[in-house]
Amino acid sequence: MRRGLKVRRSTLYPSIIALVLAFLLGVILHTPEKAYALSEILGLPGEAQYFSLHRETTYGEAEWHDEQRGGAKVYLIGDSMLAGHDVSDLSESVLNVAVGGERAAWLVNETDQLAFTRKGACVVINLGINDLAYGAHPMDVAIHLDDLLSKYQGQQVLLGEALPVTPIFTMMDSGKLNPIIRQLNTQADKVCAAHSHCTRLAWYQQFVDEKGVPKAELFRNDGIHLSRAGYTVFGQTLRAGLKEQACL
Repeated sequence: MRRGLKVRRSTLYPSIIALVLAFLLGVILHTPEKAYALSEILGLPGEAQYFSLHRETTYGEAEWHDEQRGGAKVYLIGDSMLAGHDVSDLSESVLNVAVGGERAAWLVNETDQLAFTRKGACVVINLGINDLAYGAHPMDVAIHLDDLLSKYQGQQVLLGEALPVTPIFTMMDSGKLNPIIRQLNTQADKVCAAHSHCTRLAWYQQFVDEKGVPKAELFRNDGIHLSRAGYTVFGQTLRAGLKEQACL
């Protein structure tokens, strides 16, 4: 039996219902940071509980695949920015275990589920945007990233910069969020510099023009996820970084 794939349906189904209802409330009120309060009102498992089950399933399946292939050399860990990237053109030794919606604040307390990724030579980590979108302070996110880096001593870590959002992003005003994203990147630069095994994947500037405005063509119509053109740029930088660190 695949480890990590046993999920309690009696818990998961109410969580899905709560998630859908909370999403609808967020759309109506345009206040996503309050949307999941609906779960508490209804007495149902909320976003964090649902995501915990989702993570357990996803990481469990990834571990099973990792065992079948005899282990990978490079692991990609993070949120939907990495999860949406097709690594098939990189190398068979690369395994993408990123999960959409992941946050640094959550993952830092759940690293046991990713113990199998500490066997690889290199790890790519890209986290933070979800934390910020839900109100986390850049310094707090940087602290979580620092904790994560400490758990990967002995491996080469490539830490990706958080990317900007376009004006059509509805969860938070891009004019307010993008400066916070830049603050996080500055703090994460310092965190990475403090770890000899960390290298930055500096791709933020490739997604903005000379005025610092996000390039709309590189993003999907939700204002945050990458388009096909965006992933081309993203993938080129990732490949170059992995090659530079002899991960490929």
